[in-house]
Amino acid sequence: MLAFNHILKTGGTSFCHALESSYSRFNRIDWICQQLNPSQSQIIHILSTSDCIAFHTTDRIFRTIALPLIIPLILNQKLFIITILRNPIERIESLWRQQWNSDFLLGSFCSPDRQPKDCFESLDDYLWHILEQGHEFIPQTLQFFCYLKEPYNEKDLFNSADNHYLAIGTLPYLEDFFYTLQMLNIIKPELYIPRKNTSITQDKINSTRLREILTEQLEFETYFYEYYHRQKFWINEEILNQM
Repeated sequence: MLAFNHILKTGGTSFCHALESSYSRFNRIDWICQQLNPSQSQIIHILSTSDCIAFHTTDRIFRTIALPLIIPLILNQKLFIITILRNPIERIESLWRQQWNSDFLLGSFCSPDRQPKDCFESLDDYLWHILEQGHEFIPQTLQFFCYLKEPYNEKDLFNSADNHYLAIGTLPYLEDFFYTLQMLNIIKPELYIPRKNTSITQDKINSTRLREILTEQLEFETYFYEYYHRQKFWINEEILNQM
């Protein structure tokens, strides 16, 4: 079975639409968990009757109900994963843009009588706030390792890809990634291919000190992303030959 590990803010929604159009028994397991609060037997039924699934590993209900059932499928090579990666700082900036537009987190750092001057200042304020509170962004490396426990290391990272991932795409090369998957008949050839991602988020981390701190904290994740980004995308030929 094919699975898409949808890491936040990586262009994964477009890819989910492509999978849904390509597989007649496609299911978004995390959305099912959120909407239905399903039992373990319901999830087992969904997994046994689906030909393709997608999931966010960040969803709490998904992690407690569905992921323990998916892990054995991954480790026994009955489920192979596709994912998309993004530059970690750009991913934070994009996540901020989404939350800014929804007014979801403004109350976390803005007092009721304060209006942020602009989104640039507010992004810096928000990041300083969560750093001071000891919160962490859920890194895409941890989401990539949805079935492993910390601590993980470089060897685990690439062993994981070699053993369990069918394909890894990167922004800004979604067009090339989609086209290759179409040529491999993983998604339908007639589907719309998104253009190269040239719309870099307008919201930037302005604080030099804050950017330095995040760069240091995200050093391993940046290395992980850049390894695949240099290749534009990666296809696991060994797994492909087994399909």
